[in-house]
Amino acid sequence: MRNMTVTAWPAAGSSRGGPVGKVDPQLSQLWISSHGCAFGTSEEKPYSVSKGAGGSILASAAGSTPAPRVVCMSRDAHLSGDDDSRPRILVILFGTLEFDGRVQRMVEVLNLLDARVWLVDIAPEKVLTTADCPGLKRISIPLPKRPGRVGRHLRLLLAAIREARRIRPDVVVGADYFAAPASLLAARLTGAALIYDAHELLVPGDSRMSARHRFWYYLERLVVRRSDRVLAANEERARLMSEHYGLAKLPAVMRNIPPEREPAWTEAEVLAAFPALTRRSPDEKIVLYQGHVSVSRGLGRFVEAFHHLPEEYRLVVVGDGPDLERLKAAAQPLTAAGRFTAVGAVPNRVIGSVTRLADVGIITYPFKGLNNLYCAPNKIFEYAQAGVPVVATDQPPLRRMVDGYQIGVCITETDGPEVIAAAIETVARRGRESFAPSLMRFCSEHRWETEAKRLADELRPVLVSRLGKHDLARSPE
Repeated sequence: MRNMTVTAWPAAGSSRGGPVGKVDPQLSQLWISSHGCAFGTSEEKPYSVSKGAGGSILASAAGSTPAPRVVCMSRDAHLSGDDDSRPRILVILFGTLEFDGRVQRMVEVLNLLDARVWLVDIAPEKVLTTADCPGLKRISIPLPKRPGRVGRHLRLLLAAIREARRIRPDVVVGADYFAAPASLLAARLTGAALIYDAHELLVPGDSRMSARHRFWYYLERLVVRRSDRVLAANEERARLMSEHYGLAKLPAVMRNIPPEREPAWTEAEVLAAFPALTRRSPDEKIVLYQGHVSVSRGLGRFVEAFHHLPEEYRLVVVGDGPDLERLKAAAQPLTAAGRFTAVGAVPNRVIGSVTRLADVGIITYPFKGLNNLYCAPNKIFEYAQAGVPVVATDQPPLRRMVDGYQIGVCITETDGPEVIAAAIETVARRGRESFAPSLMRFCSEHRWETEAKRLADELRPVLVSRLGKHDLARSPE
C-alpha cells in the first residue's frame, strides 16, 4: 500500500476532522493523533494497518484485541492515489432545485460535514438563474408532463435507484414525502443510512383525509419508522411526528430560515425582468404575496379586502399553483384597475430581490389540518430579511413570531375583508422604517448560520455510525 495521508471522521459532537496521520508502507503502521476522532485516545500512538474492501484502510491500536476499525475510505487510492475519504451522500428531490430553498440549505449543511453530495432532481423547464450550490454533483432527470403524475414518479424512482447503485452512497436523504419511496429503496439497495426530511406535516388531524393524502401518509409512515434520522421544520411538528409515529428519538429541527445574502439582482434588473412590478406612482403601496397559489390558503379574502383599500394599494402575487388562474379571474376587476399583478414562479435565488420592492408582505394559511395549524413558512424570514413587515394569519407559530417580535399584525380565522383591509393599511401607513428595529432583532435571533451548524452536529453521528459497516461491504469502483 502506497504512502498516503489518512483522514479520520470526527466523533459525534466534535468539529475536528481532516488528516490525522500517514501510513508507513514498510511497517504497516499508522501514527494517529486521535484527538476528536471516533476512536482511540488523546495522545499519538501507532495503529496496525491493513487494507480493507473498496480501498478502505483498517486500523487497530497496536497490541489491542478489539476488531479493526475503518479510519479512511480511500476508495480510489489503489487506482489513482485519490485520497478523498469523505462520505458520499445522495439527496433525492421530486422537484427542481432552483425552486426549493430547503433542499439548497440541506446541501449547505451536508457540505459542513465535509461530505461529497449528489442530487437527483427534476430538470428545470425554464429558469432565470441556476441554484448556487458549490461542490454539488447534480443529476437532473427530464420528466415530460405527458406520462401523467404516476409516470413522473416512476421515472424519478428508477433514476434515483440507478444513480444510487452507481454512486454507492453512505447516506441517502429523502426530501419530503414525494421522494420517500425512492429514498427508502435507494438506501435499502445500497446499504446506506437514510435521513428523511419532512417538508410538510402529514400526521392526520381531526378532519378526514383524502385518498391522496392517505396514500402519501402511509408511505411516509413506512419510511419514517425505517429512517436513521428524521427532520422536521419546527419544534411543534417534531413533537407531533415523534408522538404519532412512536419514534424513539425526537426528530431534529431544521427551521425554514434562508441565509441572508446580498440581493442577487439590483432593483433595475428586477424591473427589467418583471416590468409589471414598476410602481405606477411614488405613493403606490405594493402588498406582496409570495408562495404556493392556492385558494384554500385564504387568498380570496385578501383579494376581497382590496375593494376596501384606497386606489394606491396594489396586490402582487409571486408564485405558481393550481389556483393561479382562478385567483386571476377573481381579481379581474382589480387587474382592470391596475391593482393586481401575478408574476408567476421566481427562482429561489432571486426572490429576495423581488421581496425588497414590497411595502407589506402577506402570510396566509388555512386553519384546517395540522400541517396548516403548525405551519413552518420560510416567507416570514424572507420578508424580515428584506425589511418588509407582514400581515399574517394567527396560527400558533406565526403569532409567536409576529406578535412576539412586533414585526406586523395578525388576523384571525373569522376576520372579514374590512378587518383585513384595516390591518394592511395600518402596517403600510406605519411604514417599513418604523418596523426596522424589530425586524433587525428578529433576523439577528434567527440566523441560518447558527441553524446550519446545529443541524450538522445533529446529523454527524449518522455518518460516524455508517463508516465502518458500509465501507467494508462496498466493492471498488
